[in-house]
Amino acid sequence: MKAFLLALLVVLCTGYQTSAQQYVAFPDETASWKVIRCFYFFPEGWYDVHTFTMSGDTTTNGISYKKIYETVHHLPGTQYDTIYTHYFGALREEGKKIMMISEWATGDSAERILYDFSAQQTGDWIYTNLLTYGEPVTVKSRVGEIDSIEIGGVFHRRIYIDNAEGNATGESWVEGLGSVFGLIYSGFYLVTDNSYDLRCFSTESVTFINNDLNLGFCLSVPEVNCDFSTPVPGNCPELSFSVFPNPATGQLILTGNHPAAQIHSLKMYSITGQQVLDLIAADEMTMQIDVSSFPRGMYFLNLAIGDGYQSIMPIVLQ
Repeated sequence: MKAFLLALLVVLCTGYQTSAQQYVAFPDETASWKVIRCFYFFPEGWYDVHTFTMSGDTTTNGISYKKIYETVHHLPGTQYDTIYTHYFGALREEGKKIMMISEWATGDSAERILYDFSAQQTGDWIYTNLLTYGEPVTVKSRVGEIDSIEIGGVFHRRIYIDNAEGNATGESWVEGLGSVFGLIYSGFYLVTDNSYDLRCFSTESVTFINNDLNLGFCLSVPEVNCDFSTPVPGNCPELSFSVFPNPATGQLILTGNHPAAQIHSLKMYSITGQQVLDLIAADEMTMQIDVSSFPRGMYFLNLAIGDGYQSIMPIVLQ
């Protein structure tokens, strides 16, 4: 009987410590996330590395956000090896919810809920939004399990995500860090044939290296280092462009968001990195592009601005 009471006391004390654990907020300083992306239809050894960097502040509708930049290393070590950096969007935290605005990822300026860490126990419902084009998509998830992980000497609460039917998704969230799929890829198992794995997370005071990789579509494990010493270019402006319609079938209309966003030239690449279009725009704010002759699939528009800045936009032809 004494042994049973002692065991019960240990369980109760452990449960109290877990529930009373101090919440770890997202960083408000410079921080970086490095994500490995593997493609199910690419040859062995082909992958991308996406580095998301929080750097600087911005204000939208009177609300303060942290700027997020993305650097993509596309297909390292192949003939299509390219690197580019662009402004991705703005992120803020309120009431244990992480919100983001990303015209690059969504095509609009609506704020979406990327994470909600307010869930307290197994079975709690979580409602978030995907960073995808079109009207905001609400994802309904449930808490499968809650535990903690130590990062830099501090225990961060970790939530394992189940789908609405209660089945494990393979995704977990860590307070102050985000998804094991990477900062912006929460819930992406619902909409993509590719796989994403957070490899590294770093702030000015701590570095976390994730060695528990799923790498669903990687036929071999990429060698990705966690060196964040290369700074984000300080001259990446918050220029953004809208493209309509997307997905498209015949014509694309591309429009800059203000007078500084004048397109000098435009190139279009297939998902494998093959250039399929090269146009001179002569510093226009609006372009109309005929895409009716291109095969269906995903492409990237590379926009060159007069001062040398480049912006990358994903489009889908159907």
